[in-house]
Amino acid sequence: MTISLLVFEPDQTVRDQLRAQLQMSQIAMSVLYSAAQLMTRVELECPSVILIRAEAPMQGERDALRRLRQAGYDMPVFVLSKSDEVVDKVVLFELGADDYIVDPVDLHELTARIKRAVQRANRTLCDAPEMREKISFGDYEIDFATRRLIRNGAEIALRSS
Repeated sequence: MTISLLVFEPDQTVRDQLRAQLQMSQIAMSVLYSAAQLMTRVELECPSVILIRAEAPMQGERDALRRLRQAGYDMPVFVLSKSDEVVDKVVLFELGADDYIVDPVDLHELTARIKRAVQRANRTLCDAPEMREKISFGDYEIDFATRRLIRNGAEIALRSS
């Protein structure tokens, strides 16, 4: 099983150290340079797990996490922060974070957490879209199992992609 990690970490030195550790564990890492671009990158790459550096005031990271979960993506998301404030942890857990790690973190421990989270994840929506339940919004309904889009009872033709 190949593990791919999408990382939002502004500090180049930390990214380099993390990449070196992950390579030893055969975990592929790609870098996200803006939390605002999270959804675009997830749709393109469908990573196994996401690591987000969150520093005060964390608004961009909170919004990105909220949008990710509202879109139905359920891959594990780790938040790395220097803040050990309980309120910060609780808010991010409520938005859908799977783990909150107070920095500094040992990279061996972080790697072990990532591996374990991926093992526990029974599926992701990227890997198995046909496993999603039907979604209705407005006049539309999407049936992932049959790969159909329906508007007011009439099927709308979709491309294979």
